[in-house]
Amino acid sequence: NNLSVHWYIGEGNQTGPGGNLKEYYEVAPMHVQNYSTVYNHTFTPTLTNQLLLGASDFLQRFHDYVHNQDPTSVGFVTGSAFPGAPNITITGFDGIGPNPPSGLNSTTGHVTDNAAWTVGKHQVRFGGEYRRVHTDEFNFGSSRGSLTTQSATTDPWYSDTTVIPTGQTSSVSVDSNAKALADFLAGRIYSSGITLGNQERLVLLNTVSAFVSDTWKLTPKLEIN
Repeated sequence: NNLSVHWYIGEGNQTGPGGNLKEYYEVAPMHVQNYSTVYNHTFTPTLTNQLLLGASDFLQRFHDYVHNQDPTSVGFVTGSAFPGAPNITITGFDGIGPNPPSGLNSTTGHVTDNAAWTVGKHQVRFGGEYRRVHTDEFNFGSSRGSLTTQSATTDPWYSDTTVIPTGQTSSVSVDSNAKALADFLAGRIYSSGITLGNQERLVLLNTVSAFVSDTWKLTPKLEIN
């Protein structure tokens, strides 16, 4: 008899800049674990068996570096059920709230059994496996709402040539970024949207497999498998 048990664990955190505002960097903490128990047993000099029990778990989530803002506390009601800033894009400025709650949690467990039996000139191997996978995947894109503001021809100040970059003369191009900011302050949104409902999916997968093989030694120089 031989019994071995292994446990591997790994944790880490990833942070990716999505602009100049650290509060809205993308953060992705990760947690991984793997377990295995292997039992080998020799019944006779010609018959052995191996039983393997294994499981693995993978969890990773994505969100803004800071995602506990409460827009409703300042009168900004989007109808979202999630805390955090909505995705606001103003032409010429760094956006906020670009990373909605999303992630994946996948757990897999399996039972595998393999036997080897030597009979005369035959070495027979047989076994099977049962595997179950449970996956919880969620991506609440646009669940906190998204607002985009840009200078548009319908704006009352679209043709206003007095809006120019600071320190420049009127002979240079009109500052469309300032007009986009004026649109936002005036509540003139170019496009907006929000996704409601459950964007989480649970997937269960069961698999069963079996095999039989035979290695037949016909002569000292020839084998058939």
